[in-house]
Amino acid sequence: MFNLFKKFRLFRNNRLFSVTADVDGMRCEKCVERVRNALLKVSGVVMVNVDSDKKVVTVNSDREQDLSKISSVISDCGYSVREIKHSGIVLVR
Repeated sequence: MFNLFKKFRLFRNNRLFSVTADVDGMRCEKCVERVRNALLKVSGVVMVNVDSDKKVVTVNSDREQDLSKISSVISDCGYSVREIKHSGIVLVR
């Protein structure tokens, strides 16, 4: 998967920044798609993983994201963010 990022140069300085949010209200595949599509429109976001069973959204970006921006995008989709945090940096070779 990371070769895809490298191939299309969707990262800066060989790093991907990760944000994790605990989200309430997502119950179906349409919920997952709504959140994923909205977050993919945020500048710098290259990958979004939404797990409706665990109620967790993980956002990978080529730059550090403002947590309030990510939270706002999720809230604008109609879901409640319980907790949001920077969850690390992935080095891409």
